[in-house]
Amino acid sequence: MPRVWLVRHGEASARWWQDHDPQLSAQGQRDAATAVDLLAGVGPVPVVTSPLARTRQTAAAFAQAWDVEPVVQPAVSEVPSPISDLADRQQWLQDFLGATWSDQTDDLWAWRRQLLGFMRSVREPTVVVTHAVAINTVLSEANGDDRVFTHAVAPGSVTAIDVGTGEAAPLMVVAVGAVDTATALW
Repeated sequence: MPRVWLVRHGEASARWWQDHDPQLSAQGQRDAATAVDLLAGVGPVPVVTSPLARTRQTAAAFAQAWDVEPVVQPAVSEVPSPISDLADRQQWLQDFLGATWSDQTDDLWAWRRQLLGFMRSVREPTVVVTHAVAINTVLSEANGDDRVFTHAVAPGSVTAIDVGTGEAAPLMVVAVGAVDTATALW
């Protein structure tokens, strides 16, 4: 079974409802370096990243340490918000995170299917640099939990998943990333 290490991007320079695609903050750069340190014993392995700036910058730390070229994969991107106005995105996100997948619209289900389909297609040990909602979606699926948000995962934290084989390959949780940066990140 291949192992996938889901790395939450480092701390962003702005909140989700303040900027559509923020860069990493100075702390975010340190978070990325910490994630590389946590996974030093497993690399170099392929690195896949969401197309957003904060994930690509986090993946760049792996690229530099392991001399690998990260592959941009839209399937591991942030959950799409139906709200384009930044002022309204915060409330949408709070409502969404408190909901269940059963209550979601077809477009959000399509995003979820694409993400989980990609995860089930991984056939070799891989680092995936992604977002908290994507990590929670994988954890919800692996645990048979209908909630959208099940675990707070800190910026730069690592969540490990083993991927079974077959069309409906099981996703098995090995370790969940830390809740906050004051605790160990693995």
